[in-house]
Amino acid sequence: MLESRLAWCGSALLLAVAVALIAPSAAQGQTARGILVDEHTGEPIALGKVMLVTATRDSIAATLTTDEGYFELQAGLPGTFSVVAEAFGYWSTLIGPFELLAKTDRIVEARISVRPVSLPGLTVETETEYEPRVNHLVRSGFYERMGSGIGEFITPGEVAMSPATYIQQMFYEKKSTRVFQTQTAKPRTYRDYERVEARATTFGPWGDVVLMPALMGGYCQPWIYIDGRKEIGDFESLDDLVKKSEVAAVEIYHAPFDIPTDFRDLAFAVCGALMIWTRR
Repeated sequence: MLESRLAWCGSALLLAVAVALIAPSAAQGQTARGILVDEHTGEPIALGKVMLVTATRDSIAATLTTDEGYFELQAGLPGTFSVVAEAFGYWSTLIGPFELLAKTDRIVEARISVRPVSLPGLTVETETEYEPRVNHLVRSGFYERMGSGIGEFITPGEVAMSPATYIQQMFYEKKSTRVFQTQTAKPRTYRDYERVEARATTFGPWGDVVLMPALMGGYCQPWIYIDGRKEIGDFESLDDLVKKSEVAAVEIYHAPFDIPTDFRDLAFAVCGALMIWTRR
C-alpha cells in the first residue's frame, strides 16, 4: 500500500513538473496535456497512442507519447472532450469527459492498467473496433462480470456504434429481452404491461416496453438498476429514467438467479434485470 502511494505521488509530481516545463506561456487554442503512466507503478509509458475525442466519440486529434510519457492534444474549438489512451500490453482506456474552455489548457491524468496479452504463435489478442475500458465501469465490476459468461452485455463500444435514438431500441436484437409496442402514444405506466400487444401502431419511447420471457411462461417486467441502484416505483417509460445519450453500458440478466449476488434481492426474485450504467 505504501509503495503504491509513493508511486502515485511520484507520478503526480512528475506530471506537474513536466507540464510546467513544457507548457507554453500563453495557451494557443484549447489544449489537453499530461503524462501517460502505468496505473500501478506510476512509471511513464513511451510511444503510447493518445486520442482526443468529442462527446460523440469522433477523433479530432491523436499523438504518440514521448520517451517521458508526455502528450499534448489541441482542439480547434472549445467543448466537451475525452481522451482515449492505449499502449501495447495495456487496456485501452477512456478518460473523461471534461471541458476545454476557449484558449485554456487542461491537465489530464492518464493512467492505464496492464492487459494480459496472449502470444502463442505470435498471435496478439486484440479488442473490437473502438472498445476502450472505461474506468468507472472497471471499478463497478462490469468487465469482471462480462468475463463470467453469465448474462448479455452492451459494451461502451457497442453503445457508441448503436444507431438507436432512444434506449429501448438498444434491446431489439437481444436474446434475453422482448420489446413490444403499446397501443397508445400517450404516456403510460411502465409497470402496467398487461395489455401490451406485439402488433401495435405506435413507435417511439412511449410505445416501447422492454420485457423478458418469464420462467413459467408469458412475460415479466425486469428489475431496472441505474448505476447499481434499483429503481423502485412507477415510471412512465424506460426513457424517463435514462436517455440513450447518457448510457455507458448495459448488463442484461434473463433469470433472477443470474443477477449478481451483490444486486440480487431474493425476496422479489420473479424476473431478470437490466443494469444500466451511465457516463461519468
